Amino acid sequence: MTKEKAVQAAPTAEPQRGKNGSVTSFPMSILPNDPPDVKVIKELDGRKVDRQEIVDVVRQRFEGFDNTLISKCKNHQKYGVGLRREAVKLLRDHFAIEAPATKRQPLRRKPKRIQCRLTDEVYASLQRLLADRRQTAQEYLEAMILADLQTHAKELRK
Repeated sequence: MTKEKAVQAAPTAEPQRGKNGSVTSFPMSILPNDPPDVKVIKELDGRKVDRQEIVDVVRQRFEGFDNTLISKCKNHQKYGVGLRREAVKLLRDHFAIEAPATKRQPLRRKPKRIQCRLTDEVYASLQRLLADRRQTAQEYLEAMILADLQTHAKELRK
C-alpha cells in the first residue's frame, strides 16, 4: 500500500457524508466507547429481552418513547439520540442490570463530612483559637468529636 492510500484509508475526525451531503455516520475513532445508555440496550439485546418490554418500562416515565428510538439510541453516532439518565436507571432497576463499578478509588482517607454554620463573632473567635493552637479546623473538630465519643462510650454501646 502506498503512503497516499494509507493516509486515505486512515480514519479521520470528519463525519462520513452521503451522496446528498448529509452526515451518515461519524468514525469510531472519535467515539471509541459506547455511552451508558447504549451499553444497557446492548445488554438487554444480549439477554434476548423483548423490545416491547423495554418500551413499556421507559414509557412509564417518558410517554413518547417507542421502538424506533431504541434503534436510534443504538446507532447514536448516526442519529445523535440517547436515553436520559432517568430512563437508563429505570431499565437497570427493572431488568436488574448491575451498574458498572467505578474505576476510581476513593481519594479521601476520611470521606465523611460534617459541617455547621456559625455567627461572625463565634467564627472569628474560633479562628483566633485555632491560630493560637496552630491547629486546623479539621483537627480541632475531630479532637472534639473523639473526646465527646469517649466520654459517652458506655451509652453508645447499648
